Amino acid sequence: VSLRRAASINAEYMGNKENFLEHGRYIEMFDSSPDAIDIVSGAKASVPIEEICDTNTSVIKMRGMPFTAGSKEVTYFLQLKNIVPVRIHHVKDRIGRPAGMCYVELKSDSDAGTALTLDHAFMGSRYVEVFSSTHEQLAKDVNSGVMTVETQFAGAVPNFDAR
Repeated sequence: VSLRRAASINAEYMGNKENFLEHGRYIEMFDSSPDAIDIVSGAKASVPIEEICDTNTSVIKMRGMPFTAGSKEVTYFLQLKNIVPVRIHHVKDRIGRPAGMCYVELKSDSDAGTALTLDHAFMGSRYVEVFSSTHEQLAKDVNSGVMTVETQFAGAVPNFDAR
């Protein structure tokens, strides 16, 4: 929520501990800068693409995977077409649960094209959609903080002191 006038901000801040809908809940408000909001929302990338992935690779996006699928399952899935992933980036939701989606870096465009033939193939009891993607989309998702990588890359961290 963005409040534009100082009077509105003060009024909302003073009432931030009031009960919310009579259920003993409340809303806490914190000062923030526009840059911090952009970083947390994923609208502003804070980590260069080159630090997240190898820009000499091709990227695919896999969606619809079982929530329990990890790198081993993704690797086995790609081995159906004799493809070896360079790196796998698993997507998590905002609270850290698996989202059933990942980005995979592959050695070549040829590997990516072959991987696209796995679209709607099954991983366990679920069919997986396979799409062509970009390094930019991968980086955007990493920077938005909904992504984790095998190396435990933390994504963007807002700098609340920069005002």
